[in-house]
Amino acid sequence: MMKFVIILVVLLLLSFATY
Repeated sequence: MMKFVIILVVLLLLSFATY
């Protein structure tokens, strides 16, 4: 469960970084 949340946050950060 926690790992899923961490992956979700990382994906959000990556999307913001590319933006």
